[in-house]
Amino acid sequence: MKSMKRPLKNGLLKLGYEVKVRKRSKSKMGDNLKVVFIHIPKCGGTSVVKGFNEYDNGNYFRVNSIATPLATKILTSQTAQLDETINNTDPDFGKNLHLLRSCLVYEAASEGKNFISGHVAFEERMEILKEMGYKLIVMLRNPVDHYFSYYFFNRYKETNHYKIDSDFDDFINSDRGQATGSIYIRYLAGKRKNYDSRSAEAIEQAKRNLSAFDIIGTIEDADVFKREIFEKLGIELNLPRSNTNPASKDLVTKYKQSEEYRKTIEEICRPNIELYEYARSQIITN
Repeated sequence: MKSMKRPLKNGLLKLGYEVKVRKRSKSKMGDNLKVVFIHIPKCGGTSVVKGFNEYDNGNYFRVNSIATPLATKILTSQTAQLDETINNTDPDFGKNLHLLRSCLVYEAASEGKNFISGHVAFEERMEILKEMGYKLIVMLRNPVDHYFSYYFFNRYKETNHYKIDSDFDDFINSDRGQATGSIYIRYLAGKRKNYDSRSAEAIEQAKRNLSAFDIIGTIEDADVFKREIFEKLGIELNLPRSNTNPASKDLVTKYKQSEEYRKTIEEICRPNIELYEYARSQIITN
């Protein structure tokens, strides 16, 4: 697509980038405040990033979600073809993408960036970031709502980056459709050999890893999240609506109101649901 030529041409080696905000409506974030935000796709993360951008002090870093898979594709498939089609069925793809993105986070932290964000999976080694003074933040969402949002956004968006081409019935029965139901586990359980993100072991590990986060938020408890941000970081965070779903509202509603589909999605999302409910119990308790 014509609109994607410049990012592919100039963005491949730009695996991360400093965030620049033309207009600031609020005071800058203090240089002594350091945040790493684990951005799980379609969980309101773009709104969180935009909220922090209002406090941009020119020292922000965001892992490039388009350039890093392309770079990983070249590393794993030995090809120099710069297109947006990502074949992540290679067993080494996810591991190498995670490694690349993690390295970028550690590099940004070593440079003292105040706000670091991206689609980066948590790993136990990130405890070192806390030792460096960083606060770890993550945002979750009702897993069934997340599933519908994930599908319809990627199905009807204009770009080809991780685009879904199949209809809903084919998707929910595909490997990717099944994997979407445990995406929270893959982002939060850490990396293990012979890793099964739907296993009880992985789910329990993800629960334990939540204790490493200073702030856990959910879209459904946005006011609680903003209050914690203010109490722990001293920031009045605005959460503007972002990345509106390109699918028609009527189409999305049709599928969401189907009892048959909802039951199917609930079963697929069993790992995400268990972790999400645990996270919410921690938010309410704390």
